[in-house]
Amino acid sequence: VSTQSTGNSISLLDGRRKNECLYCRFDLLFERFRSNKIWNLNDSVCLISGALFSLSWFLLIDGAVYAKTQPGTKELKWFQFLPGVFISIAMVMLNYFTLNDLLVQDDLSFFTTENFGSRVKIWFFAWFAVAFGSLGFSLWVFVEDYLLDSNIGMYPGLTVLLQAALVLLATLALLFGRKRTSAEEAAEYSGL
Repeated sequence: VSTQSTGNSISLLDGRRKNECLYCRFDLLFERFRSNKIWNLNDSVCLISGALFSLSWFLLIDGAVYAKTQPGTKELKWFQFLPGVFISIAMVMLNYFTLNDLLVQDDLSFFTTENFGSRVKIWFFAWFAVAFGSLGFSLWVFVEDYLLDSNIGMYPGLTVLLQAALVLLATLALLFGRKRTSAEEAAEYSGL
């Protein structure tokens, strides 16, 4: 694709004008709204899940800064950030499949190439262990380090627990809110 530079924008062969960032695809996103296509369930669930994920990390960072700056509070130690890291990894793990993938029926022979359903079930079990293990770890951090010690403020420990709970809620929203797209819908979204 040849381009011609014209001031602040670049003129492409198809007649569109974009900002200098060729990888910026916001015009395609807003084109869906101009063409009277409404948000579907997948778009809404992804937006809500992303907002919950962002809020959870904001709370954890706020709790760490609060603990560092306010007298009478216990600072967060390095290992108290691990529940948030592991539950975020669990959220990425969940994006590899949908609930429809769990319904695939095949035999339990793990050494063949046709065992997609078995692999998804094992991956789901690993996700379940990591996600709820992280939630339990954050609950332990809150109770052991902040709730039982009445002399210190418990806000930093509460943010560790809330962060893990909100990321788990965002992950479950993705799991139960997404649907598997058909071939026509996948072709429609490939432009974004």
